[in-house]
Formats: sequence, structure tokens, C-alpha cells
Amino acid sequence: MTTEQLRYRTATTALRCPRVVVLVPGFGDWRGWMRLAIKAASAHWGGGGYIYIPVSSEGKIHPDLLMAAIAYDPDYIAILQEGVPAWRALAPDRLQLPPQVGLSDDEYHQMLEASPVRDDWARAASADLVAACTPLGYARKVPAGPPRHISSSTPLSPQPFLPAPPPGYDRPYAALVASANWPGDINLMALARTGTPETSDQRDQPVESTLLKWVISQAAGDAPEELLWFSSMTLSTPARNHNTWFGTASPNLNVMWAGIQGDQAAVIVGDTADDFALAVALDRMLGYALWLTEDIVQKHIVRSPDLQYSLQQTWEIISPFSAVPLWSTSLDDDHLSDVKTQMRVFSNSIHVQDLSDADSDVVGDIIIRRPRMRMSGLRTLAMSDHLGEPLALPISEDDDGTLHVQTPVSSLLPEVHPDKMPLNSFGSPQWIVDVTVEGQITPTGRGLPSRWVVDDGDENATTVIRSSRAGVSFLAASLGVVSANQVLASRLASPRIRQLGMYSWVQAMAESSGVDARLSRPGRFANLVANRLGSRKRLVDLVASPMHPFLREFLPMRKGSSSAEVFPEDDGMLVNARQRILAYEALERLTPDVQPDLRRTWIDELLKARLLRQGLALNCEECALFNFISLDDIRQQFECKTCGALNEFAAARWKSITAEPRWFYDLHPALASLLADNGDVPLLAAHRLSAGARRYADTGEVEFRSLSDTSLNFEIDLIAHIDDQVVVLEAKTNGSLETGKSRHRLIMKRFRAAELLRADKVVFATTASEWTGDSEAIANKIARHSFPRIEVQFIAGLGPESCEPSHLSA
Repeated sequence: MTTEQLRYRTATTALRCPRVVVLVPGFGDWRGWMRLAIKAASAHWGGGGYIYIPVSSEGKIHPDLLMAAIAYDPDYIAILQEGVPAWRALAPDRLQLPPQVGLSDDEYHQMLEASPVRDDWARAASADLVAACTPLGYARKVPAGPPRHISSSTPLSPQPFLPAPPPGYDRPYAALVASANWPGDINLMALARTGTPETSDQRDQPVESTLLKWVISQAAGDAPEELLWFSSMTLSTPARNHNTWFGTASPNLNVMWAGIQGDQAAVIVGDTADDFALAVALDRMLGYALWLTEDIVQKHIVRSPDLQYSLQQTWEIISPFSAVPLWSTSLDDDHLSDVKTQMRVFSNSIHVQDLSDADSDVVGDIIIRRPRMRMSGLRTLAMSDHLGEPLALPISEDDDGTLHVQTPVSSLLPEVHPDKMPLNSFGSPQWIVDVTVEGQITPTGRGLPSRWVVDDGDENATTVIRSSRAGVSFLAASLGVVSANQVLASRLASPRIRQLGMYSWVQAMAESSGVDARLSRPGRFANLVANRLGSRKRLVDLVASPMHPFLREFLPMRKGSSSAEVFPEDDGMLVNARQRILAYEALERLTPDVQPDLRRTWIDELLKARLLRQGLALNCEECALFNFISLDDIRQQFECKTCGALNEFAAARWKSITAEPRWFYDLHPALASLLADNGDVPLLAAHRLSAGARRYADTGEVEFRSLSDTSLNFEIDLIAHIDDQVVVLEAKTNGSLETGKSRHRLIMKRFRAAELLRADKVVFATTASEWTGDSEAIANKIARHSFPRIEVQFIAGLGPESCEPSHLSA
């Protein structure tokens, strides 16, 4: 790395509370478990941002909730750990008690009351989440640590969670609180919105329809007076003047969005633990989600014009530019369609779409589809101190786009009184630092091991760090040896971070699965040509330009044994069986709609990049064979490329007594080989995929090789990162994916590659006008049955631009 490649870039930071996924039993009385989980989170600083993931009796997580957890991007994964009384009340059939040996009844009862229940029920699910998400970890090659534990009945551990309210802040004297003792599903959703303090609660429960209206609208004026909770004496103050417990108990946190949202709202229907948990997760991430059971719809929504109007008004305010998705983890599309039919009474201004029109969002509509959960544009809770504050960082960049920050990055200190610093009982900082570097192009999260986000030589640092949806996130505290009398600034972690380029990221992801990844022959040639042009984008623009037919004209596509047969237009020459050279007239013939000055610009830039050579076709006096002699090699005496003889530069060498020699162009062997291997098809696909994207990066063809699992041996034509989506692409020229077992094997390997890279989509693209056979139906069937998280897309008709683009350096 040379000092000339070092330059400053802007980075922004955010200081926030941790994001935590809480694993909760999804069996037994799941509503009771959820109440305990919400109660436990209510005791945490930032607990209003936690999400809850039910674990089935088989130890599994629903695919929709796994997707939600990945998008949520947790810093920690925690397991709800409750004692024997809770298990006896909520899931007695799962409780295996030790034998009462040598103990009296009282002693046995006391032992059970004091004994924690093992978390075996959640261990497999926790491992699945660690593999799918990217929680904080040490920046070295060590296995992920055990999950954290939270409880509704035991005190907080000093690390990594802080109490609510945090140190230095007074306990709220009043807040909106739905009691954990109130029964019913409407109250459960209200409880998830408000949180609850650890106090006995004897308040009267609100009327269900009144509480539901507040749950729908979240408007201060709709809050029932029964929601108002006081820490001590009751005061004369209306509920509309107060915030929820989650909001008041973490007063130094604010809601933050970064990036462009997918959906602004969602409605989840169903009466299972998965339905409720998905609604809460979406409420945390999107800012609004509503959980409705069919019973609530029939008993309240359908019968109440006031609630119907409240729904309409709320959705038009919260999601003004798109339809609201309606989804369920437990109900099929036909069942959801019936729910939509029941909801037609909302208003004449709401037009519920048919399933056939589910892809076109119309404002005010509800549509049946899975909510979009992009990693960018999601809600998070952060401190307002230094939010978005720019930093100028010295950064060097590798050829593949990997960024190396040359100085350690430490957290800024919150601008609060020292007594109000988010510190644990040991004086250790417990906030999370997000760092976003300008121009970062690689995927974030997706289980990338923490050692890849710190620079070489910093792997043994005492920092817990990770790749996150912000870029890089780390715990503000240094976990090294810190003396008690050190100033706070000396207790902060200071990692030297890096952000991988696309190719390095692919290699890192493959290595974490025990697979070797390296550029294939076409991939290496594409890199060589891109480096000559200055960037991969210029290569893509070149191949997708009207220059494309001219470049392919250098290939042996036309059959013939002489120049006259191969080039009847007399604008090219067959030098030998492997080499064809073209005159400028060939470019004019193949680009009839392009302006002459633009043609000349293309030629000049390719010559400057040494991807074209200009020269003459001269024969040899001794062997009589023609050779292409470039401008660099033309002298009064030139050497024959075939036999090495020296020839005089004379008219006899170009076989004309009266005419001057004619200029020809020769294509660089790497570019010619790339085109001969159909390496231009992935580049045409890259041009199509990048059109309209806010952020785009890709890498050329990569070979994956595994010594232990041959199903992971494959070549992937293109791996792209498009607006937070990772795409694996297979390119074809004939519009066919073969047939029978070979087709199934080809499709399966592309999905295995997507699975290895945690990709979001598999794309099949062809230059043919359409795909033949039933390949699209087969690929979609495989995705539904074996890879439900991965989307499938088929693209046909790839080709160069029909319009006239700007020159390559634009």
C-alpha cells in the first residue's frame, strides 16, 4: 500500500443502547411466557427496542422470524431464564424435576424455588441465531460465547445490560403502562408497546375496544385513563400527557432511522406465538405493526365504525406512499383473503387488492405479502449525543475496494453529567458505537466473523466488535486490563477497523464455512481488463455499450479460411487461425447509430488502456506470412513475429505499390478470452441489475472449492450487492438450464452458493429473448421447499444499450 493511496474519508457515528433478541418458549402458555419476557425487557435500558423470538417444542425458529432477526441485526442474543414456579405454571409438562432424595417436603420445595431451569430448550435455536445473525464477538479466532440470560425475577448482571432507568436518572413518577396482570390479546399487544415496571398492579383494566383504538392509533388523545400508572401517589393528570414506560424509563434514547425504508407499517394476523412475535419485531423495526387475531377482527373491527376509521386514518398517516402488507405465520393466503374481505368495511376510499395484483402497491390498500425488512431504513434507539457527527478518517483502499482505517477509532463520550454516563456498576461503558464510513459498498452482517472487521494485526484486541447494518459496531468499553482509577476516556475500546471489498468479503464468507474461494479464469481476465480501464464499472459500461458488437467481431464467430470469406465487407483481416484484426470501417459498420466523435473517443480510450493495439498488417519476405505489427514495433526494419526475420518497411510488405498501408486494430488477449468464454453475459447482467440502484458492487466469476463437501464445489458467474441485497447470478446465452438431473444439480448448487453467502436472491439471466422449458417453475419449486428465505428471478433479453451512452471515463 503506497502513501499515494491514502486519503481522508468521512465517517459518521451513533451511540446507542444494545439491540437484543430474546428467545422465549413458544410452547405451553406462550402468552404467559411473552408477558414474562416483556417484563424482563422492561427492566433494561433500551428494552423497548428488544424483540422476542419463540422457540418451538422441537427447538426450531419460524423462518419468518429468523428473517426478522437477521434484519433486526442484534448485538446480543439472550435466553429468557425463569425458575421452577414459572415453568410449573406455564409449561408443567416440560419440567423434569430432580428426585426428592433425603430432603423433607419443605427442603425440597425450597430447593426447587431457588434452582434455575436449564436453558437446553433454547440452545439449538440460539446456535441457529448466532449462525444467521452477527452478534458482538471478539476480534479473533475463537468460538462464539454462550448466550446471555435475562429474567423477570432476578437482578441484572453488571454486563452487558444496564437497568431502566439508567444510572443518574430518577424513576418515572407516571407512565402509560398496560398491566401484565390484565388478560386478553389486546392487552398483550398494548403491553408490548408500553412495557411495565416491577410493581404490583391493582388498576382496573380498560374497556377492550377503547384500548384497541389506542393500540391502533398510538395517538396520545386515544390513551385510556386506566393505562396511566403512578410510582407512588396518584396525581390529577390526564393520560394524554404521558409517555409509555419504555419511553420514560430510558429518557436518554431517541428513535432513529437511517436509510430508505422498505415498508412503513404491517399487519400480522393469527393467534400463535410466532404471529405475535413477528408483529412486535416489525413494530420495533418499521415503527408500526399491528397484531390482530381473527377473534379481534370479528368481535371489534367489523362491528365498530370508529375502529375502522381509526385504522384507515392511521395507515394513511403512517404509510402514505405504499400499501400496508397483511401477513401471517400461521394462516395461508386463502385464509388471509377471507380476513381482507372482512376488512372491506373500512371505507369506500380503501380498495383491497386481489391476490393477482399483489405486486402493485396502491396507497391506502392492504395487500397479502411478506413485509419487506431491509437492513437499512429500520428503526433503532440511539442517544442524541454526537448522532451523525462526522469524523475525518485516514483510509487506504485495496484494489478490490477493501478500506483500511489507518488510525484507531474510539467512541465519543456522551455529553451528559458524569453521574448520568451509561456505565455499569464497575464503571465500564455499556453503550454501542456504530461507525459508518462514506462509500462503503460491501454487505453487512450476514454472520461475517468479527476478525474480518478489524485490520490485520489487531485480531487479538480486547474489543467486542461486529459487522452491522450501520457498517461496524462495537462495545464502547475496552475489555482489557483497566485500573479502577483510570479516567473514562482510557477505558474506551479503540479498534482499527476495516471494511472488506466485494471479492475479499466473498472469500471471508466462504472461509467461515471451510470453503476456498478464488477468481476463475474469466474472473481473473475480467479483473485485468477492469484494472486497465480504471474500474469494474467502466468494464461493465464498455460491454453494455454499442461498442459490444465491435468487440465480439474479433472472435472467430464467422467461418472461413480467408480474409475475403470471413470479412466480405473488406473491413477486417484473418491474420491466422487465432487472430483477427479489424479496420475502423468495421466499427462504423457495427455502430451505425453512433456519432463519429464518440466512436473515436472509444477507440482512443481503449488504446490508452492498452486493450486495443493499433498497427499494420505486414508480411514477411522470408516466410511470406502476415503478422500484425503494432505501432510500438514499427520501425524501418521490423521483426517477423513468426520466423524472427528482419524486414524492410516497404510497400512490398503490405502488397501495394500505389496505396499507403491500412491501419488495423487488435484486441487484448485477456479481453478476447473473456468474450470467448461468454464472460460478457454476466457483465451485461451486472449492467441490468445496477440500473437505478442506489448502491451497487459486484465481483467477477468465482470458483468455490471444498475438500469435505463436494456439493460446495461450483462456479458463480456474478455475486452482487444491490441496495442491501446480496445476489448470486447464473448467466446463460441459450436461455436454457439443461434438463433432468443436470438441471436440478445446477439450480441446487446456485442455491447452496446463496446459502453459503447468506444471499437474498438467486438470479438466472440470459441473452436469449426468453427462457425455454420449465426451468423457472422448477427453480421456484426448489426455493419454496428447500430455501424459503431466498428469492428467485429470471431475466431474459440481455444486450448492449440501444441508446448512445457517454464515453467510458464518464
